[in-house]
Amino acid sequence: MPRPVRRSVRLAAPAYCAGLFFVTVCTEARVPLFGRVEAGHIRLSRLGRVAAAVWDGAACAQPGVVGVASVVMPDHVHVLFGIVDAAGGFGVARSGSGFARSNAGTACCAPTCGVGGRAGGLVAPRTVASVIRGYKSAVTRAARVETGLVDLRVWQRGYHDRVVRSEREADAVRRYIADNPARWIPPPHSPRSPFPFP
Repeated sequence: MPRPVRRSVRLAAPAYCAGLFFVTVCTEARVPLFGRVEAGHIRLSRLGRVAAAVWDGAACAQPGVVGVASVVMPDHVHVLFGIVDAAGGFGVARSGSGFARSNAGTACCAPTCGVGGRAGGLVAPRTVASVIRGYKSAVTRAARVETGLVDLRVWQRGYHDRVVRSEREADAVRRYIADNPARWIPPPHSPRSPFPFP
């Protein structure tokens, strides 16, 4: 029986090669592997600390990719990052605000692990797909070492992304990320983490 063909919901590839991007990646089955929220603050588990450390720079850095904001939540991770264009900016907010250049100059490097191959071909370097795939792979490898479970599945397939097109939108995303733990409402039937906490 032939496998179903999945249709991509993403924009054309060039839209993901330079710009500012807000991405959410979720754990497999939304299991709270990364910790819990107590009194509006996230308390990270061992795997949560792994997920945060990988994004903060424990993995190999890819030139031209800059981290702007991030938060590790019990069952998902939010990241805001930029991919720098040839002019040294994010290729957004060209209204004269200086947003693209000022942010590219001040943000820290975000980790990725370069280009990886698949049966369907290579993922181009310095794209949203390469950044997120590198991040998810690095977290999975580190989590398997941390737990000793060689077949541990950390992530749900895919991710949710949004292209951030203005300084105002970027500020709103930064606030959303910063306020996420304070606004956390656990799902009504949230599964329990299979790992002792913390």
